[in-house]
Amino acid sequence: MSDVIDRYCAAMEAADGSNVEDVLAFFAEDARFRDPFSDVRGKAMIRRILEKTYEDLDDVRIEITDKAAGTDAHYLRWTFTCLPKGFLRRQGELVIEGMTELHFDDQERVTAHLDYWDPAPGLYARVPILGGVLGALRRQIGVR
Repeated sequence: MSDVIDRYCAAMEAADGSNVEDVLAFFAEDARFRDPFSDVRGKAMIRRILEKTYEDLDDVRIEITDKAAGTDAHYLRWTFTCLPKGFLRRQGELVIEGMTELHFDDQERVTAHLDYWDPAPGLYARVPILGGVLGALRRQIGVR
């Protein structure tokens, strides 16, 4: 199984919008993909998420920083870096750190790619008004 994980990681790190099919080749037809914004099933919907990522963001880079194997799943720690389009672009590069839980079938195809990351500090905090509210909440309940 470690070979397929290594190949999957390499495909994710090499993804640039022109090679979405290289990533999709790892997925089972009815695979699930979930992140803080989407929860979809099927390769057609996963393709749309990948394509939309490259439509909405410039200079997308994924770096897998660690891997772990569990009893029922595999886990990746990663850093996602991009340059947003639209009004968020003026704030510069966006860096998100997160983890992925991967499940595979007997043919070593991904049946579930479940991303875990917090959109509040890197993304929501950039939105006018919402960023101020999040900052105030952080100051009130956080410890520094």
